[in-house]
Amino acid sequence: MENFSDILLTVRQQKQMSQKDVYGGIVSRSTYYRFEKGKIEPEISTMAELLTRLGLSFKDLENELFIPELFRTRNKLIWKLKNHELKLADKAKLQKISESIKKNYPGPKGMFFYLTTKLMLHSQSPNEFQPLNQKDKNEFKDYFERLEKIEFQTDFKLFSNFLTYCLTYEQSKEIYSKLVIIDPYSFENEDLNYRNEVHRIHNNMCDYAIENNDLTFAKLILRIQKEYLNIHNDMQYNLLHQVSEITITFLENHDPKLIDALIKIKQIFLDANDKPTAQIIQSQYEKLMFNKTYLSSDHIVID
Repeated sequence: MENFSDILLTVRQQKQMSQKDVYGGIVSRSTYYRFEKGKIEPEISTMAELLTRLGLSFKDLENELFIPELFRTRNKLIWKLKNHELKLADKAKLQKISESIKKNYPGPKGMFFYLTTKLMLHSQSPNEFQPLNQKDKNEFKDYFERLEKIEFQTDFKLFSNFLTYCLTYEQSKEIYSKLVIIDPYSFENEDLNYRNEVHRIHNNMCDYAIENNDLTFAKLILRIQKEYLNIHNDMQYNLLHQVSEITITFLENHDPKLIDALIKIKQIFLDANDKPTAQIIQSQYEKLMFNKTYLSSDHIVID
């Protein structure tokens, strides 16, 4: 993106936010209109407030301002793909772009865009586009085996989204145990994206442990999460923590009364209009009640 006005417009549209959702209580409608049209630039303090509304930080802003044209084209196409508006020829174009990104930007950002695009294309058109292959999985594994600490948002997103797709359980457990995954509340309040990704790593690793009946390790992860939640009473992750606790307890004693609690938590997410998370809880419910296959990869939403 070339300037702040591009970021305001593009990110707002991607998140399906109205202009008032972004500027309300910060600036007037006319002032925001001029920001988005690039007629004036906001003060730093105002810019920080607007970024927070968009779920961005200044670090994200720096990345966006210098994003290459290749990424901009990819983002436009991926947005249409998410909305099922992309024709087959454009899907093929998107695949080539993701391969170019991986080749020209070999770090975690290029890998994340490549893997995300490949999975989404296969999900929508499985006959035309291949799933992740062993080479993709090995590159992911090699990258995280070399890391000593996860500290950048792209690393968080990469690991949390793809650990069950690219790693065996033993591989993911080894890497998770080796890496120093920082406290999600060590960030400033506006860095919600970072905090969410750190929590998601623990949630998804816990799901993977449950899938593999490693309840001892799942309980260890829950204790780590509980320490974080004692620092900050985050409703969403408190509820997801409860879901994991209920699942583990049910697997140990098979008390059917526990299932009722899952349905109540599911309803809370539905009331909050968080249908993807509600569906995840429904999947867990069906597995526990009807002995359906539990796959942690079904519980992961690719961003």
